[in-house]
Amino acid sequence: MLSALLGLVLSLVACGGGDPCPTPETVLVAGADPLTCEQAEGVVQYTAVLAGRPATKQRRAIVNAVQDRYKADPDAGRAWLGQVAEARAKLEDLTGFDAAGARAKAVFQQHSGQGLVGKSDDDLFRAIQSAVAVWSVHAADGVALTESDIEGWILYASLCREVQGASVLRISVADRLAIYASIQDRWEMGTPTDRIALTAVGPFWHQVIENWQSASYQEQQSWASSAPLPPPMTATSLGYLGAIVEGELVGHAAVLHSELGPLRLRR
Repeated sequence: MLSALLGLVLSLVACGGGDPCPTPETVLVAGADPLTCEQAEGVVQYTAVLAGRPATKQRRAIVNAVQDRYKADPDAGRAWLGQVAEARAKLEDLTGFDAAGARAKAVFQQHSGQGLVGKSDDDLFRAIQSAVAVWSVHAADGVALTESDIEGWILYASLCREVQGASVLRISVADRLAIYASIQDRWEMGTPTDRIALTAVGPFWHQVIENWQSASYQEQQSWASSAPLPPPMTATSLGYLGAIVEGELVGHAAVLHSELGPLRLRR
């Protein structure tokens, strides 16, 4: 048993396994101006803000790429890390539609290779692309729609349906494809404000749930009575979600932020 465990450990080391950052103080690049895991993790957190969800699966690739970049030029690496930290702080300081719009623009810039990580930075660029998962862009507005944005509307519709006394949404794989297509259509055909509204739910959902659970009954009812909910329905889950997506997107998102906010992008 011991030999098998030792073999597993050795294979993980050989394949680059194990946590590259077991503590924030762990030094990734030694020297007069060392790179610590706390500094490298800042890029992971920035990626999570762009993605609107944790970048857990891409964390190792991001940390390793940051380490390589810093080794190649510590002075430039230090300045770049400062830019990443500043960009993240600016996004996290915003609330509501301002935060949603700024993030949607930052995602568009990153996706098109004009962000803080260019396409020439192969491994890091690919890791960020994978984490953010852009589904649609609108070049004229300079904004992008991500997977977390679309999933956020599914979660939002499910909460709406529960508030109206029905069961949670039950979405099949086929239904999900239809939902993604309908939201992308609304993205393409809607107004600029509609597009920002579509990005104003998913990235904030973790905080929405926290605030919803800590809200009083009166506060929850204030949201329910203010939101432009569809009438109580016996339609399928897909039909109910369709009514949400085809309805007042701006109203839904605005009331969510006004009644359960202020909501921020912090991850």
